[in-house]
Amino acid sequence: MSTPKSPSYDELTRRLEAAESALKAIREGRVDTIPGEQETLVDRPAEAEARQAHQKQVMPAIRKLNRLEESHRYLGLVIEGSGVGTWEWNVRTNETRFNEQWAGMLGYTIEELTPYDYTTWERLVHPEDLEQACRALADCVVGITTDYKCEFRMKHKDGRWVWILDQGRIMTHDDTGKALSMFGTHTDITRIKQAEEALRESESRFRKIFENAPIGIALVDLDYRLLAFNQAYGDLLGRDESEIQTLLLKDFTHPDDLAENLRLQSRLGRGEIDQYSLEKRFVRKNGDVRWGHLTACLIRDSNGEPLNFLGHVLDITDRKQAEKDLSRQQRSLDLYNRIATVFLTSSGDEVFAGVLDVILRLLDSRFGYFGYIDEAGNLVCPSMTRDVWDQCPVAEKSIVFPRSDWGGLWGRSLLEKRTLVANENLRLPQGHVVLKNALAVPIVHHDTLIGQFVVADKAGGYNQEDRELLEAAAAHTAPILFAIREEARQKIAHEKLEAQLRQAQKMEAVGRLAGGVAHDFNNMLFIILGNVEMLSENQPTDGPFRKNLAAIRKAAEGSADLTRQLLAFARKQTVAPRLIDLNKTVESMLNMLRRLIGEDIDMAWIPGGNVQQVKIDPGQIDQILANLCVNARDAIAGVGKVTIETGNTAFDEAYCGNHGGFTPGQYVMLAVSDNGCGMDEETCANIFEPFFTTKDVGKGTGLGLATVYGAVKQNNGFINVYSEPGHGTTFKIYLPRHKPKTPPVPEKGPDKPSKRGRETILLVEDEPSVLKMTTMMLERQGYTVLGAAAPGEAVRLAAEHAGHIHLLMTDVVMPEMNGRDLAKNILSLYPDLKCLFMSGYTANVIAHHGVLDEDVNFIQKPFSKSDLAVKLRKVLAQN
Repeated sequence: MSTPKSPSYDELTRRLEAAESALKAIREGRVDTIPGEQETLVDRPAEAEARQAHQKQVMPAIRKLNRLEESHRYLGLVIEGSGVGTWEWNVRTNETRFNEQWAGMLGYTIEELTPYDYTTWERLVHPEDLEQACRALADCVVGITTDYKCEFRMKHKDGRWVWILDQGRIMTHDDTGKALSMFGTHTDITRIKQAEEALRESESRFRKIFENAPIGIALVDLDYRLLAFNQAYGDLLGRDESEIQTLLLKDFTHPDDLAENLRLQSRLGRGEIDQYSLEKRFVRKNGDVRWGHLTACLIRDSNGEPLNFLGHVLDITDRKQAEKDLSRQQRSLDLYNRIATVFLTSSGDEVFAGVLDVILRLLDSRFGYFGYIDEAGNLVCPSMTRDVWDQCPVAEKSIVFPRSDWGGLWGRSLLEKRTLVANENLRLPQGHVVLKNALAVPIVHHDTLIGQFVVADKAGGYNQEDRELLEAAAAHTAPILFAIREEARQKIAHEKLEAQLRQAQKMEAVGRLAGGVAHDFNNMLFIILGNVEMLSENQPTDGPFRKNLAAIRKAAEGSADLTRQLLAFARKQTVAPRLIDLNKTVESMLNMLRRLIGEDIDMAWIPGGNVQQVKIDPGQIDQILANLCVNARDAIAGVGKVTIETGNTAFDEAYCGNHGGFTPGQYVMLAVSDNGCGMDEETCANIFEPFFTTKDVGKGTGLGLATVYGAVKQNNGFINVYSEPGHGTTFKIYLPRHKPKTPPVPEKGPDKPSKRGRETILLVEDEPSVLKMTTMMLERQGYTVLGAAAPGEAVRLAAEHAGHIHLLMTDVVMPEMNGRDLAKNILSLYPDLKCLFMSGYTANVIAHHGVLDEDVNFIQKPFSKSDLAVKLRKVLAQN
């Protein structure tokens, strides 16, 4: 039996219309039976049976039609009540029917959309959604999908877009199975879409808040594994996402904080607490530690069972550091105040003891010391923990530790000028009290080591905070300690300057006395030597008084040498300095000096290279070397060695500031050293005083070194003496360097007596005996002498003399006027007049501090007739 074909859409429509017409006729009583079409519509068995049925057979059909009508009406009410729009689409003709709800969703009535068809729908769909909707509709029509379902926007009458959920199904097919008609519904889902968009926006906002929150947020499962976290949390851990997802709580929690964290987490998981807060340390991948304030709570599922943990972490590392810094600052401030109080209220060594007590208390240390570096570079510890001092079984205990003895932790800290700490394996010298740990901090001011703090034996050892605190104490103490040291140094320097001033004043007084005495002595010695010389000229070689005269002459010359030494010490001797090569000058004296010190003493000569020139009277170099070599010889008992050396050197202000007696500048150094008996400090302090000697009676006058001192000072130099008893002495003389514009004048050999004179000499001398003796010397040499006992008389003689006067020979210091002023007066009468000054000591009228100008001719009293003869011919020969 074949299956009947499905009626077409048109056939169904036709049959429905016929059935409605028949139903109306029956209700009106116009027919008794139902035509064949209605029978077919209502599923009667067959047309032949329908025609033969009785009237009573019509009633079930009427009831069935009524039920159908009622269902149709009920379905219409349901659709209308639900607000769902319906549509019917004839796929072949493209005719489309909509109900009122369909049109009402878009703000229209059916009439406003008439005529309407498929294109009406296309026109109202949003252009961006049309392609998608048409594709879904086509898929259903061709049988790719059973049902049609699509969401799109349609334009409302007021211009807004309404979201529609469109659903439909193919209702009829033709004989070939192609779709003929389709029925569907429209549902307004605008509010749903708006709710979904709001939800998406809310989720987006929450995600942004979650990701960009300045605090770390993490979701953790009940096994303490991280399920989700934001960027701030990842930054806190210092790891990327793939690493963090594999971590457990213990992997990033500081070991010291893990137990408390797990305890609180367990209580939270068991429901004993709703949440907890904890300040803990998070360990980053690189080992750095960050502090975080963790707040954790429990998330439960719909049944109230624990599901996950939610944690919020605020990075408080900066706050913790600030708290640490504040605590450190408070400790440091307390330390500063206590140290300052000690410095203000204590004095002397009490300062060191008081400061050490403060340090030991703040650092909870049992042992320690506070020391400073003295002028010699040694560590001095006025304060030291008594326990250490008493317990050390060292034979010789001293608070002074020479640099050569610096060792161990404290020694290396001083030498390297850096903080050192040892909490274990502390090496200690034999006999030292046992220490568990130690911390040593040098006290440095402007890169200069000035002291040290050392503390030891703290329970638990010393940490970074202890180190920083003691370093801060050292930094705070440094300027105060430096000021104390500087004050002490200045006090010592002031005392030295006062001693030097007193010494200088004493030397100056002695010098004045020596100069005055020497002047008078020279005048008397001049008379003695002059008369001896005169008498000796008249005595035959084997005369009876020849030996007596020689003895008198020797004694007088010795006395003259003595007075010259006095003048040299008093810087009253007159010198004629010139530029000399010090090496050549010393070399010319070596033979004489070797004879002077004797054969048992070896002499070493070490000349410096490229030694620059000095400006000094060569005779003064002779004096200096002779006196120093004699002094060295007398200091050596038996065999020994004397070393003479030269060299260039320079001193800056910083060096001179730390070495009393030195003057900044460039110098040539002349040193004389011996390996003799040496001197102690007390002897060194007095060696330059006149008549001071350590030699036996009759072996020294005590003027040798005084002469050296005066000669060096007269030439703007200075002397440094270094001596150690039993080891020897070194004298270093520093003379200013000079850069000559012309080569130095070569030294001449000793002058020979000149020929007799024929010139006229005006002789001026206020001492009658000296005037008489000088006149005799001049006349015996053939000169014509005009003698004057006073300057006024000399002027008168010069004015009245009819002939020519060739030379003025005058004393320097005289009544009425001095020698230079007298020379000026006489020169006005005799412009070509030559001048020769003479004196027992120099005066500033012809010399500056005993140094003669180059154009001044001078002869020192006492002088011999032959010395005078040479000098006169030299002066008269000048242009």
